[in-house]
Amino acid sequence: MNSKHLSQFRRRREGKTNFKKRLNLLVSGTPRLVVRRTNTKIITQIVKSDCGQDKTIVAVDSSFLAKAGWKNSLKGIPSAYLTGLHLAKVAKSKKVTNAILDIGILTPTKGAKIFAVLKGAVDGGLDIPHSDTNIPSDDRISGAHVDAYRKKTVSKDFDDFKEKIVSGKLEIKKAAAKKKAKPVKKKADKPAVKKKADVKK
Repeated sequence: MNSKHLSQFRRRREGKTNFKKRLNLLVSGTPRLVVRRTNTKIITQIVKSDCGQDKTIVAVDSSFLAKAGWKNSLKGIPSAYLTGLHLAKVAKSKKVTNAILDIGILTPTKGAKIFAVLKGAVDGGLDIPHSDTNIPSDDRISGAHVDAYRKKTVSKDFDDFKEKIVSGKLEIKKAAAKKKAKPVKKKADKPAVKKKADVKK
């Protein structure tokens, strides 16, 4: 049968998974640093595969920064670096010391956010094979380039958060649990007592 008529896996057809690249990553047997991005935040995970089944060991996304008081973008390069740095700290507490980068179907572009996450994870102490060629510059990682034209203090906030993550002094506020309002039970109306009509003698 001609190979072009063979049905491909659904995720391959949908452009969600490059199975050849995934196989190469799995063969290494090393935990993967999975980096994904959305329109609002950066998502990172340390994933280990056992017999083709993925198990997430650590998961950190940039929304933790907002809970700690970060007032800047959660999807920019500075927040990507800080997310990678925090991920490394959590991973090390779970005895994870090394990983390989898994960017999925993202195109590796020089200076991209995924490499800011990588830099943060490496600075946080994870051993990840990489080349410094694609890492964003220090000015972009710290947000100094934003300060230059927007007159903000991203780099100052960045230094403060970086120090707190490294020292373990970052306070992340937990979302308050929403209390479910107990349904008010309505008292059933008592049936009206019918008075017996006076019997005429």
